[in-house]
Amino acid sequence: MIRERAAAAGMTVSRYVIERALADDPDRHPLVLTEEEQAEVRGGVLELRDFVHALRRELRGAGGLSLLSAIAVLARERSP
Repeated sequence: MIRERAAAAGMTVSRYVIERALADDPDRHPLVLTEEEQAEVRGGVLELRDFVHALRRELRGAGGLSLLSAIAVLARERSP
């Protein structure tokens, strides 16, 4: 159903979902998270973004290692 509505709107599924979320009416659908919880989630997202940026900087010149491969290598190195 979402794919059909996105296609009808001339959007990708991702863009359609984002647009629907941004256009949501909080008076009709109140927010589930408190302001404090929203700030905590935002902080986590920003921290994750910073980690990904740092990892990408480290991967430059790493022979085409993808982010997922790099995370797998780090996980193996840190495993007991």
